[in-house]
Amino acid sequence: MPAENNNNNNAATAAKPADPVKKEPAKKKDEKKEDALSAEDEKLKGDLEMLVERVKDSNQELALAALESLKTEIKSSTSSMTSVPKPLKFLGPHYNNLTELYKTFDEGKKKKSLADVLSVLAMANSKDDARDTLKFRLLGSGESISSWGHEYVRHLATEIGQEYQLKSEETQSVDDLLQLVDEIIPFQMNHNAEPDACDLLFEVEQLPKILGFVDDTNYLRVALYLTSFANYVPGPDDVNILKIVIDIYLKAKQYPDALRIALKISDNTLINHIFTLTEKDLPMLQQLAFISARQKVLPTEFDVTPVANIINNARLSEFFLNLATDLDVREPKLPEDIFQSHLDSTGSTVPESARINLATGFVNAFVNCGFLTDRLMSDPDKHWVFKNRDLGILSTVASLGMINLWDVDNGLSKLDTYLYKTDEFIKSGAILGIGMLSSGVRSEMDPVFAMNSEHITNPNSNIRICTILSLGIAYAGTKREDISSMITSIVDDSSVGMDLVGISALALGMIFIGSCNDDLSTLFVQTLMTRDKTSLSSTFCRFLSLGLGLLYLGKQDEAELTLETLKAIEGAPGEYARLTVESCAFAGTGNVLKVQNMLHFCSDGKENPNHSLAVLSIALIAMGEELGGEMCLRTFDHLLQKGNVHIKRAIPMALGLLSASNPRIAVMDILSKLSHDQDVEVSQGAILALGLIGAGTNNARVGALLKALAVFYAKETHLFFVRMAQGLLHLGKGTLTINPYHSDRSLLSPVALSGLLVLLHAGLDIKNLLFTKAHYLFYSIVCSIYPRMLMTLDENLNPLPVSVRVGQSVDTVGQAGKPKTITGFQTHTTPVLLGYNDRAELATDDYIPLSSVLEGIVILKPNPNASILSPTVTKALGCGCIGLSTGIILLKSGKVNNVSIWSRDLPPNTTSNKAAAVWYPFLSNPPDKVGRWSQETMDYFKLHIINDKKSGTLVKKVNEVFKRPKKEDPEWKPYIPSFRRIRQDELPKGYVDGYAIDDGFVMDTDMYMDYLVDTFKSLGGVIDQRTVVDIREPMVQANIVINCTGLGSRELIGDRTIYPARGQIIVIDKTTERSIFDEEDYIAYVIPRITNTVLGGTNQEHDYNTEINEKDTEEILDKVANISEEFHRKNIKILGVKVGLRPARDEIRLESEFHQDGRKLLVHNYGHGGSGFTVSWGCAVEVLKQLEHNIPKLKLDSLPIIQKSNELNSRV
Repeated sequence: MPAENNNNNNAATAAKPADPVKKEPAKKKDEKKEDALSAEDEKLKGDLEMLVERVKDSNQELALAALESLKTEIKSSTSSMTSVPKPLKFLGPHYNNLTELYKTFDEGKKKKSLADVLSVLAMANSKDDARDTLKFRLLGSGESISSWGHEYVRHLATEIGQEYQLKSEETQSVDDLLQLVDEIIPFQMNHNAEPDACDLLFEVEQLPKILGFVDDTNYLRVALYLTSFANYVPGPDDVNILKIVIDIYLKAKQYPDALRIALKISDNTLINHIFTLTEKDLPMLQQLAFISARQKVLPTEFDVTPVANIINNARLSEFFLNLATDLDVREPKLPEDIFQSHLDSTGSTVPESARINLATGFVNAFVNCGFLTDRLMSDPDKHWVFKNRDLGILSTVASLGMINLWDVDNGLSKLDTYLYKTDEFIKSGAILGIGMLSSGVRSEMDPVFAMNSEHITNPNSNIRICTILSLGIAYAGTKREDISSMITSIVDDSSVGMDLVGISALALGMIFIGSCNDDLSTLFVQTLMTRDKTSLSSTFCRFLSLGLGLLYLGKQDEAELTLETLKAIEGAPGEYARLTVESCAFAGTGNVLKVQNMLHFCSDGKENPNHSLAVLSIALIAMGEELGGEMCLRTFDHLLQKGNVHIKRAIPMALGLLSASNPRIAVMDILSKLSHDQDVEVSQGAILALGLIGAGTNNARVGALLKALAVFYAKETHLFFVRMAQGLLHLGKGTLTINPYHSDRSLLSPVALSGLLVLLHAGLDIKNLLFTKAHYLFYSIVCSIYPRMLMTLDENLNPLPVSVRVGQSVDTVGQAGKPKTITGFQTHTTPVLLGYNDRAELATDDYIPLSSVLEGIVILKPNPNASILSPTVTKALGCGCIGLSTGIILLKSGKVNNVSIWSRDLPPNTTSNKAAAVWYPFLSNPPDKVGRWSQETMDYFKLHIINDKKSGTLVKKVNEVFKRPKKEDPEWKPYIPSFRRIRQDELPKGYVDGYAIDDGFVMDTDMYMDYLVDTFKSLGGVIDQRTVVDIREPMVQANIVINCTGLGSRELIGDRTIYPARGQIIVIDKTTERSIFDEEDYIAYVIPRITNTVLGGTNQEHDYNTEINEKDTEEILDKVANISEEFHRKNIKILGVKVGLRPARDEIRLESEFHQDGRKLLVHNYGHGGSGFTVSWGCAVEVLKQLEHNIPKLKLDSLPIIQKSNELNSRV
């Protein structure tokens, strides 16, 4: 209860002691008063009761008239229901009586009309399971359902769903219900209730009918809702719903969205159909190819020749290097640049060892992944390969495959020299590297198959393993039968070691991922059944199970038969296989029952090593579903407290899978704690998981944790995993991701997930596999690597930089209207990096993206409806108040996009930051234009700025005073409505005349300039600090250049008519109510601001001295003291002194001129003298007017694509 209420009650109690006997009647009196109806309500209630009585009348016409009146009252009240309508409330007590009365009526119009009324009254008065609303609706007159309002329709739809289910179970006819549904759906679709319409149609098993009501205005809301809805529906209904979504997108000609859903359900027939529909639209076909290439799926029955380079990812390396060039990260890095061991506080160095050298080789590969060059392996003087031993040599040589990722031609030439070495480990590494660099990239020449196939029968075990793993990585997801025929014999050979069998099965699982291949499935199961216990106890046996699981990845119930068969295999190997297949089959589904099964398995009270796999399976099933992921964190917290050591060892791996390339704070904290666990495998797994969650993000917090761990474990085996985690953190120098979800986290890439699963399953035996026998399995992650970029291309597939807004994604499913899809956005120019939770949208209407999801590579086509100013790129030179105001006006107009500012000096180091900043026409010409621009500026301040406290702007009176009478008013008077002559009582002592403006204003320049910068950036503007020495420099990148350089124009364009007018001011601690100027014999002024006051000043023409002059300071104090004794030096405290150079000119220059044969437009806006703040917004509006007039004259058609000039950049 609010404090004032308590005080009132206490006061009442003090004034009159409580009397319990008298309080009760008072309470009853209050209740009666509360229940009392207003006169209007009393009249309504009486009228309704009278109508009810008339319904009972034997006179047919009178009863019908009463019923019609009741309908009218109810309809008028139910059209909008925010509470129970009064007619329904007042008629409630009569519901039962009217129901009984209905039974006595003969069939006819009166009975049907009463049924209509009862149908509506039943919403609030019938029993929950009676479904009277539906019952009486079916018995009623059948008049339009829309007349009863939205709430009635919603209630009726609910009862229809219940009745349909009941009748279906009893095999009764539902034709009457379906007829009602056909009436309801158009109403719901026309009243923005698309989710309600979808729900109703689904309940009555008529969802395909939604297609008939979908159009360009509502298809997206329906499709998004159904896509989200399908996640909560068991199979096969979920797939059927998604097929309807595909039909919706195809009807709306949204082919990329339709393709994503087809890829989601892995329907090759639909994928081929969608490609066929776009075969005559090359740009759209290319966009579909980019999406398929990201998913690493190739249409099986469509000729992809026109887009072969795209769909085969042949240009992926080119696009990635373009991104790296734009971000200026092409320079190769050494692992030591990541480790920074020399900065360790201990000052100790880790002695060189084969294990640390091996880790260094891995880190070198991770950091320079895809950049085609490095400074370790490419340096012949380092001989880094031979600083390792045996399997270390293998992994080090293979690192070249990751460094040259996606560039098959160059990568093969670099590995070819190692391929013909006699050393088995060098040769094995080269073979593995060939497969790695070809991951996701297909070529007509098929060099990987040609170069590796001959080594499958090699008697050396390491060479065979690397050959098979190389083929698995290179051809993952391709379902190549010719490769299968070469490898299956190895799995079936009982004389072959389990390491080779396991890797062979794994490779086949990757190649035929999600195919449910019966032959391979049978082969793998038979192998598990027939192998002896010694073989099955090998740690490599897990990969036989994983290969089997990958065959059913995402296939859910299709794995049921295999799971039943696996029950026949007793012991840990059969259990491991069952858990693997089940978790893979339901990967990413969020299936709660399967998660519960895994938890139940973990809680059996036994010390079972397979508990580790169950924990990993929980994460695999829950991944991709936000709520499920959060629940997993809580579950893992409980398991850490109560679980056995096998469970604890798997939790880091599970967290790494849940948050791959998504360094969430909560996950980070858990892993940080576990990295110091007493159990060696738990702590090592946690360290590796830190690398997985931060992979490719350069996350500073993860980096700091790993750096501390490197010091802590400097002499432990843990250091190997710390280095590996550091390498993963800086994967591709922060440009890559390993998260298998893409397309706004709506699509799971099976191939990418397989790469992660190989590493994580190996991580379940981290000591025997990743640390010793098979550290080369770290490279399986190459299948998961992809640039986390947004790159925009034109229709000729050339890079097309555009402005995009990047922010946190917002779930808009089922929300009304057109809600914003991102929040907290910043504006960037493509290409741009995207984080896990980031979503992008175009910040310009110049182009239309062919894909609704701006992620990866997106093709843009020109927008035919864009404004005439849209095809231009604008550079404003100068970041003072003039340049920033001009940029803001251009962006706010919506007519000019891609506005950026180049300036040598940025706030707080601009001349504007040193100004006194008061609105008053001062030292500027021509008077007529200055007056008009001043008025427009004042209007803009009043409308947009003054009320914003962040702007540092205050309304203050402005007075100019004179010691001699002034006969004439200033020339700018007609433009300032509030101008008046000053009153005698307002004049300072010694002054006889003056001007007054009561609604002037002043600015705190530091606050105001920061406000302008923030506003400009929030509108999509970009500020670049750079010195421009030639006006032609910005014209390389821009069609339009706006020169707001002020005094800089003297050198930039050779304008010798502009010169400096030196101004010195003093900032003091006092404040006052008005600004006062004296410009008659000398310049003196007092300008109050929010927390201080500016005293001035000087106007020393052609003086370039920016140092503080103590003599000027003394003169300013003397001049100001003459205006008012209040500002005498003994009454003030000086806070600081500033000096600035005003850009003085005979008159402001604001004009346009064409350059380069009419292809470039230069607009000058400089020379504002002492009135920069006073005329800033008016001049900005004038610039916009000149652009509107002159841009149609620009020869835009002859413009080439604007690209950066290396020559120009180096010169600048």
